[in-house]
Amino acid sequence: MTRDTRDGAPRHHGWWHGDQDQVGMFLHGFESLWMPASLLEKNTQPVLVKALFRASRFKEVQLHMHKGLAGATPEARAAARQTATNPAVLDAFALVIIADGEGPAYPGLSRPPLDLSAARTDARAIDLATAELRKIVPDAGSYLSESNYFNPLWQRAYWGATTHACALSRRSTIHRACSSCTTESAAKSGARMASSGCDAPLARRARRLHQRAAPNVPWRLRARAARQEAPRSRPPLQAAIA
Repeated sequence: MTRDTRDGAPRHHGWWHGDQDQVGMFLHGFESLWMPASLLEKNTQPVLVKALFRASRFKEVQLHMHKGLAGATPEARAAARQTATNPAVLDAFALVIIADGEGPAYPGLSRPPLDLSAARTDARAIDLATAELRKIVPDAGSYLSESNYFNPLWQRAYWGATTHACALSRRSTIHRACSSCTTESAAKSGARMASSGCDAPLARRARRLHQRAAPNVPWRLRARAARQEAPRSRPPLQAAIA
């Protein structure tokens, strides 16, 4: 491990030696896919090999074997199934990562100018490499912590079948809340909130927030519309870089 030696940094801050080049990295693009263990069967191995080869013509393809749970103990798989992680991890033998970038670009940091031409080239190459693998695993899913922020199908990629279950749980279980963030989240998701008790003032606060945002639309209609989450859009420059 490499310790964070900056003044005032907590003693537990640090990172793996091998990840030094990722600290503060300016990403050109990042994709991840869960690769199902079924691809390791004898009759599907040629399909996997050809797809990996085609993808590698565009960009380096990394297979992180330690991140998939195929072959894990029943207890480990059962525990993972109870999380919001895409269930594809349960049957994955590896997580494919295709990414690139350059050094940190913090405001005020002395460094060479960003190579935006290389960023656009990398972003395009990452997209093309990923497309080759999606031909054999169209619903592979992604790992939330290592993925494409601009994925238009981000909910499906990050959570898979658990997306609907999480939405139902959020709407049906948040009834009484004593924290403003929980209550406001519930209001935005259309959850029913108590009209009295410790959360009543917070429920009223959530309604006021909606009223200020769109004074001519009833807050319940706005809450219902908020559940229809639109895909994230790419600004023109960020689309090329990220």
